[in-house]
This record gives sequence, C-alpha cells and structure tokens, in this order.
Amino acid sequence: MKKYILLHLLILLASCATNLKVKQKENTVLENQLNSLEYKLVLPENWHSFLDIHREIGYKPIGQNSKYPDIQIQVRTIPKTKDTNLTLSEVVAKESTNKRFVTDYFREETIIETKFGKTYIVDEKFNMNLKYHIIRHMYFEYNLSFYSYSYYANSASFNKYIDDYGVMFESLKFN
Repeated sequence: MKKYILLHLLILLASCATNLKVKQKENTVLENQLNSLEYKLVLPENWHSFLDIHREIGYKPIGQNSKYPDIQIQVRTIPKTKDTNLTLSEVVAKESTNKRFVTDYFREETIIETKFGKTYIVDEKFNMNLKYHIIRHMYFEYNLSFYSYSYYANSASFNKYIDDYGVMFESLKFN
C-alpha cells in the first residue's frame, strides 16, 4: 500500500513540475513575441495578451482564461502573395472565413476613413460548432503592407467589448 501511495505522489509531483515548465516556456515565448512586435497597442485595464492556439499574439479580457476565448482581438500583417500589385480592395476580397466549415454565413463590407487612410470594415457572422460567432475585421494599408485588426466574439458577447475594440484601434501605432 505504501508503494502505491509513494508512486502516486511521485507521479503527481512530476506532473506539477512539467506543467510549471510548460507555463514558463509559454510566458517566455509570449514575452519574446511581444518584444518583437512592429506595433504598439494600449490595452484597457481588464485586457491582457496571450498566445492563441496558433501561437500568435492575441488580446482578450482577463476573465477569458481558455485557449479558445469567447472574445479575442488580433493585429496581423497579411502575408504578401506572388502578385505584389494587389490593391487593398483585392486583399479584402481574398480574406474571408473558410465557408466550408461554417453554416449560416453572412458578410457585410463598409469603407471608412481612419488614421491609416481608407479602411475596410468587414463583419462576418456564422455558425460553427453549434455556436454563433461574429468577427469584425478592419483592413488597412500602412507603409506598403496590409494589416488586419480583428475582433472575434460569440454573438452573445459581441456588444460587451466592442467599445474596447474601438479604443484599442485608436491607440494602435506602428514602430
């Protein structure tokens, strides 16, 4: 009986030590990526950065602790393609949710002027894994590169943080 208790204790200790090392490694990767970003973003007090399931920087409210948060904001550079003469309009037309994996898909596009010039706002709504999602993308060009500033939310939470999304966009600055 003592052997079983000792064995369980050793397994428990090894498991805890492994989880701690994984968390430390994730924090180091997150810090390195944050330090190498080409932009600065001021986060509201109740938001923090994290690594998403693709190991990319994302931002979410503090209460959202899972790898699959209900609310998430991302800034990303849209990779260049072979056709380097694409316009912002053509890039926006190519960027879209993969409709093969969703149902009840809806897309609406609006053009506005922001501090980055002509900016496309694309709202996408769809059902995936029995949950309704809304994504608001803002596409713009800065220094000959295309960017997407995106807000992902389930439909029940979309309006709760939409103001934070706007405030964070206004704080967005490139190095």
